[in-house]
Amino acid sequence: YWQVARRTTQSQVANDDGRSIWCFKKASSEHEKFKNSTTFELAPIAYDRALAELMKWIRFAKLASESPIVILPAQAISYIESVNKLQKEDQVSQAIYQPKRSDFDSWLWVGFNDDTIYDTCSQHELWQYILQNHDAFSAMTDALSSLAQPLFTMMYESLIPLS
Repeated sequence: YWQVARRTTQSQVANDDGRSIWCFKKASSEHEKFKNSTTFELAPIAYDRALAELMKWIRFAKLASESPIVILPAQAISYIESVNKLQKEDQVSQAIYQPKRSDFDSWLWVGFNDDTIYDTCSQHELWQYILQNHDAFSAMTDALSSLAQPLFTMMYESLIPLS
């Protein structure tokens, strides 16, 4: 939204004018590209491309308001990493990655000896309400296969770990 509001031009993008630095409290070890990083650079995005991204998310929000969709950024990034790895290994641009339950253990199951169920787990009461007795893995993989790449690839490619 910020890049749309400031109407970032191509010349500003070329001069790196409009980049932002994001700092998170805790590093993630889930994703190879972002392993142990807490600070990231996000390059500027030209107005027309930023507007297209914003419109995509507005459409997604409308769709998600009509029907619950189970897609989380952490799992979407894991999915994209797995697809990219498969494409590199097989050298096939449209390689089909089949997720496994073990790929998403941190979301599907409560941690061992963990008494607290956080909202980052499908066992949390909020997710149980959304899932309405549907299989969490199936609901997530349905969304990942169709939405992860269109929604999260640009973010995945644009974030540059600094620390």
